[in-house]
Amino acid sequence: MTTLAHVGSDHSPLRRIIQLDAVAVFVSSTAALVGAAPIEAATGIPATLLQLLGVVFLAYGGLLAFVTTQPSISRSTGWTLMSVNFAWVALSIAALAFGWLPLTPVGFWVVVAQALLVDLIGVAQLVVLWRSR
Repeated sequence: MTTLAHVGSDHSPLRRIIQLDAVAVFVSSTAALVGAAPIEAATGIPATLLQLLGVVFLAYGGLLAFVTTQPSISRSTGWTLMSVNFAWVALSIAALAFGWLPLTPVGFWVVVAQALLVDLIGVAQLVVLWRSR
């Protein structure tokens, strides 16, 4: 029988995936905050948007890190974090499909690459949550 503590125990796959998510979010948000101008030049993503997303995702990374410090991670928390990842992927696809950003060719592939990475994290969360039923 699987319990909530098992889903989010100290060495659980869900905890490790959320830790990986937190690291990825911290790295990308820091890059967006520190390198907004050069990133804009290379990708076409406006520096102001990069800085805004950097601040928002820095806070989100803090939330992810906080979740991983808890004694157990509930299934509902896992499903919520997974849903946030899939929502980000959907927004990334919409941005590409509807031309919401003035992307350069490099910018197009940067958005694709980050969406794929976030999707992989979301799928890993889904698999762990599904198996822990």
